[in-house]
Amino acid sequence: MNYVIRALGKTMKFKPGTALTKHDFPLRLTDVLLDLVEQDLNGPAAPIAAQLGCALADDFLNLATLAGQLLWLVDTAPVRTATSDSLSISMLAEAYLMQLRTACDVLATAIQEFCLDKEEIKVPKKKQDSLNQLVNWLKNNAPLVPDNVKFLSEDMSWFEQLKGIRDKLVHNRFDTNIFTDDVAPSYALKSSGEVHLHFLRNPGKPLENPLRPRPLMPLLQLITQGTLDLADKIADAISAKRQLVPSKSHVLNGVYVPALHYLLAFEEPSRQMPPEEKRRRKITARYLWEAGSYLDAVNFDHPNGFWLPFAVRIEELFGVSPSHVGEPQHPKYRDGEGLIEWHMFFIKDRSYAVLLRDGIFYSPDGLEQTKQEFEAFRQQHADTTTIIVSDLTRAPREIPTEEIFDGLILDTNPNRAAERAYAALVGQDSE
Repeated sequence: MNYVIRALGKTMKFKPGTALTKHDFPLRLTDVLLDLVEQDLNGPAAPIAAQLGCALADDFLNLATLAGQLLWLVDTAPVRTATSDSLSISMLAEAYLMQLRTACDVLATAIQEFCLDKEEIKVPKKKQDSLNQLVNWLKNNAPLVPDNVKFLSEDMSWFEQLKGIRDKLVHNRFDTNIFTDDVAPSYALKSSGEVHLHFLRNPGKPLENPLRPRPLMPLLQLITQGTLDLADKIADAISAKRQLVPSKSHVLNGVYVPALHYLLAFEEPSRQMPPEEKRRRKITARYLWEAGSYLDAVNFDHPNGFWLPFAVRIEELFGVSPSHVGEPQHPKYRDGEGLIEWHMFFIKDRSYAVLLRDGIFYSPDGLEQTKQEFEAFRQQHADTTTIIVSDLTRAPREIPTEEIFDGLILDTNPNRAAERAYAALVGQDSE
């Protein structure tokens, strides 16, 4: 599987059919707009199509970067004091909402420029760059609205939420009040001036209109998905109007793009989770915190890859934290995430060691070298029971049985690999 990061963050042109990775995000509207540019590079529509396509991609790159910082604070909360994080989360959430609102206005201009016939529908110029004004104008002029943009009259409650919050923050002098705990942040909108004045007038008395916090991450997920869905409908409308078959070759690629995928798949944790789930979240948070940053955590394939779930599961099986965890070693270049080596030691009656390596070593020579290094490690730590584990999903070839040496565990499932490793270390039957 290709894990290459091709850019810090930009729209890349891939060959059609290229397998995408977690670092790639297809923006269908950007793809269609840049197709229009390439079809008629010197045509009159090329400048605005290029501008809109790249502006939308840049907005979503910024959203991915903000999402990465937010998700880092959310996922590490179980092992840190979360109170001071409310300031960072508030700033990041407000920036996210503003950036998303900007992306919506890019969509408004795309509709005006490429979906509506300007000769038949003369939308006032001031409506062009505001999605809210454009939607309201089209609603009030329903007989003029062509069939290809009827989707603008469908449910857009997600946009009403985004607009309402943004307008309160920008025009009504409200503030985002963030509440943190070890599960997930919540938010409530309130004017700090109103709160300040209340307590000056009524010392010690509770607010007459108290704050009512609501989960933050599901809100960001909802309005992000709503924006993407609307962009897809606009892309379909442009394709139909221009009789264009999208190339599907323009893709947003970058180091923070995995955070956008993660946000869209985020599941709000339950506050009534069982004790074992609380412990699992705390173990996960500790590894993420020790990694140092969201980008370093991505090297573990966080949130749904191999190595972090493996580390969490094997710690659960031992029932104790590792006595020592080495620093993960990765290639010294930006465009790869292979795990060269990571090791951890456990003490439970005796000493155990787990060596972790990615499938990038699965050439015959590389596997033989790994075997020699493994035997050398065993000799150096003769009083320690040791195994080595590799993620088989990264192996570039089938591994013949005769090449699998004693102490090597290959698997595609991190939890199963951890259970096999634990069984091998403590001498239990893996069944």
